[in-house]
Amino acid sequence: MYIPRNPGLPPGVLLARAGALPPELGPEGERLLFARARMALSWAVAALGLWPGDVVLVPAYVTGSAVAPLLWAGLQLQPYAVNPATLEPHWPMLSVMARAARPHALLLVHYFGFPSDPNAARAFCDRHGLLLLEDCAHSLLTRHGGHPLGSHGDAAFYSLRKLLPLPDGGLLRLRFAGPGRLLPPPLQTSAAALLPLLLRQAAQALGCRPALRRAAAIRPVVADEVRLSEPARGIHPWSLRLLRRLDLPAARERRRANYRELSQRLAEVPGIRRLHPELPAGVCPQVLPLLVADAPGVAA
Repeated sequence: MYIPRNPGLPPGVLLARAGALPPELGPEGERLLFARARMALSWAVAALGLWPGDVVLVPAYVTGSAVAPLLWAGLQLQPYAVNPATLEPHWPMLSVMARAARPHALLLVHYFGFPSDPNAARAFCDRHGLLLLEDCAHSLLTRHGGHPLGSHGDAAFYSLRKLLPLPDGGLLRLRFAGPGRLLPPPLQTSAAALLPLLLRQAAQALGCRPALRRAAAIRPVVADEVRLSEPARGIHPWSLRLLRRLDLPAARERRRANYRELSQRLAEVPGIRRLHPELPAGVCPQVLPLLVADAPGVAA
């Protein structure tokens, strides 16, 4: 069995009738589309008026790629603890840090498609006069309290290609974006960017065929390494075309069904613990996170 990290593109999608951009991307006046989620965060830092030397509270459990735009902007990062059982912020510690570090913003990460408490984060930021940045890179299709995840932040950014079969795609939602913002052009426009997505789908259908698997690993459009800096680029035009043809509600339900089946199969496996044994209503998972007693042994 071959399960790709990111979804492949069924060829039939290319023949589907084009519609409007899906409402999951947010209202037109709030959304800005980029090639990568990192670029969306960089744009948010500038739009919100954060300056070099400003302090941002960030979770200690976070990838380098997620905070790279903050470092590129010269911001000072203060890590805060998260609850290892839930990945929720440690709010008492954050309250102490907010008084001591005089921060300007809080980065709240919604891990693996599951929401951290955005209501608590919004209340905390309002209480301490902070901007709220919501990292929704894994959570485009998740809803919380009847609203899309990311609705509480001053800015929220998403990775589209982690959940959808797209050549690229990063989304920024700003509470006060306003009309008429000009975005930079895309880095590439060729339909060749679809080839890795189609090959990935074929590799999954055929079951780990080596030649196809290697070909499917070709990186579409832009490589993923963290750079010393990264100029903003607009979303690929083929990503926009696909967004007008993909069925996002169906993708959400398919992911939820896959999660439930996989979770059930893993329930009795010794040495692992599912971080979220149950799938709450509204959640569209990116992956099924596991806590492993012997991680090196499992990786080997």
